[in-house]
Amino acid sequence: MSLPFDGINLTIFIVAFLNTVLGLLVLIEQPYNPKNKYFFFFTCAATLWGVTMFLFRAEPTAELSIVYARLLYIAAAAIPLFFLYFINHFDKTTTLFSLFHRVISIFLFILIGYVVISLLFIQ
Repeated sequence: MSLPFDGINLTIFIVAFLNTVLGLLVLIEQPYNPKNKYFFFFTCAATLWGVTMFLFRAEPTAELSIVYARLLYIAAAAIPLFFLYFINHFDKTTTLFSLFHRVISIFLFILIGYVVISLLFIQ
């Protein structure tokens, strides 16, 4: 795998790195605060998306490119999941998620992951 650092890949790499730093800085401030934990998970999902996008764009072979594309979809599905959990804990005056909504959101994320991974084995 060659690692082409064109303008787009360099930008993706820098943004992923800055997301990681931002998430760690917020988590270190108050590690047991649920708002900070969910924001950290959100930034980790965004970082994972950036890393998989970088790997997808850098991979010259079609076989591994498909694997990276599947991982890219899973990482993209994790971003709104953790963002919803973050905004649910950010302002405790309103509760956006009931237990039912939490179960459904996790179920949908697992379903998306299962479908994306299972499509790797269907030729």
